[in-house]
Amino acid sequence: MSSESQPLEPENALEIEQLRAALEAAQVGTWDYNFNTHQAQWSGICKQLFGLPPEATITADTLLKRVHPADRESVRLANKQALDPQGTGEHNITFRTQTETGGYRWVQAKGRTVTDSMGRIIRFAGIVQDVSETIWARQQLEANEKRLQQIFEQAPVVLSIVGREPDFVYRMANEAFAALVDRPLDQIVGKPLLTALPDIEGQGFDKLLEQVATTGVPYVQRAAPVELVRGGQRQSLYFDYLYYPLREVDGEITGVMGVVIDVTDQVLARQVIERGQERYRALSQELDERVKQRTRALNEANQDLSRSNENLEQFAYIASHDLQEPLRKIQSFSSILQERYGDRLGDDGVDLLERLTRSGDRMSRLIRDLLSFSRIATRQATLNRVSLQEIVRQTLDTLSITIEESKAQIRVGDLPIVEGDETQLGQLFQNLLSNALKFRRPAVRPEVSIAARSVQATELPPPVHPARASDVYCWITISDNGIGFDDKYTDRIFQVFQRLHSKQDYAGTGVGLAICQKVVTNHGGYITASSQPGVGSTFHVYLPA
Repeated sequence: MSSESQPLEPENALEIEQLRAALEAAQVGTWDYNFNTHQAQWSGICKQLFGLPPEATITADTLLKRVHPADRESVRLANKQALDPQGTGEHNITFRTQTETGGYRWVQAKGRTVTDSMGRIIRFAGIVQDVSETIWARQQLEANEKRLQQIFEQAPVVLSIVGREPDFVYRMANEAFAALVDRPLDQIVGKPLLTALPDIEGQGFDKLLEQVATTGVPYVQRAAPVELVRGGQRQSLYFDYLYYPLREVDGEITGVMGVVIDVTDQVLARQVIERGQERYRALSQELDERVKQRTRALNEANQDLSRSNENLEQFAYIASHDLQEPLRKIQSFSSILQERYGDRLGDDGVDLLERLTRSGDRMSRLIRDLLSFSRIATRQATLNRVSLQEIVRQTLDTLSITIEESKAQIRVGDLPIVEGDETQLGQLFQNLLSNALKFRRPAVRPEVSIAARSVQATELPPPVHPARASDVYCWITISDNGIGFDDKYTDRIFQVFQRLHSKQDYAGTGVGLAICQKVVTNHGGYITASSQPGVGSTFHVYLPA
């Protein structure tokens, strides 16, 4: 083979120039080392990718010094393997090079050797290009996948993913899932549905998964009865669960994700309450038929009702406390799902997530109100000399934003010092003033008046029967010019969960006035209200003086 240069044909010269322009446009550097002449050619882009100026003189050592120290040995080995006469002559390696500013970029070098008829290497040529964005994107993707894996594994709800292949093989399941079905993960992941959970055969789960995988429509079931073998015994449980189709970028369904919440305790508690209610209905019918036993049976029913209320208050406190943490995590994961996968869930999926978020917010408010109700209902008031004037001032300060937004006019008269629990009385005024501001008439500036005066026990109106007898009472009135209500609902508004207006019109849980009544009862007093639709309401609180 002759090493003398031959004149290029015009067509070849044009093709080479076009190739050079294309490589420069793509920011691809080239190198070519001739072993016969010991001459090397390095393109300007190649030098640039090693952080060297175009006029730099290049040697193998020069380039190697520009390679990240942790990658130099790999580069040496790749060069050695490419130049091994017994090897393939292929060269392909990704490594880091130093930039002009002292940082590092990722580059990929690809090339091969050329041999003569005797098998001797006469040239070593190739290209080098910047692949930093690809490497960084891959690293970011791997980090995101790791974070998502951790979220999946640590989620407080039961999560699993099955493939669409026949028999629905479990691809993933978290520890919460393993705990629910009382099986280790290595007996679940990689196993078909009915192999991992043979005790659910015949309960329709395989058909539901097939339905979701075929139609692409999520399936939601609440309080569904399920039978599982746990601890060696077959148990009847109740689950809220969601089956959601998983799609590739092209829309193909490749699996189904399952989200399960064990609601067995809640369902059993509801069944107990329903059975109790049924017993009360039967008792009521019996009382109508047996007039002679009416007084005794009524007393027994009241005692049962009192015990039920005490149990209900204790249950509400425990349930409120235990539900706070998983509810916060459910809301957090719902937010993460919407932010990261909202564009992949479709309109129906996003709508479901938004409903879940709104329901979570309502549940959170309800839990907080139930917790307040339980605390007040189960704890005795700690009575001290407290200033109602100061309590009202603090309450108005708390509600200052709402007052400013509504441009409400608040008038506060002289309020006395009474024997009371400062915290509970604060909740009383907080709820009553909040309602006065909330239930206002459209386009009418709210006006609220707070006043108090002493009243003798003999002056109390007939319906007023305070819980504790006293010669003198402090009569407190909170009046507004709001939407009002019909007086026939006066008793109803102080019951738990009783509302006169829809949640869409006015937010709330229906617990606030029940809390007010508990506070007043704890202080040995009495609360009632008078109102007229479209005119306003006045709440009357009587506390022993």
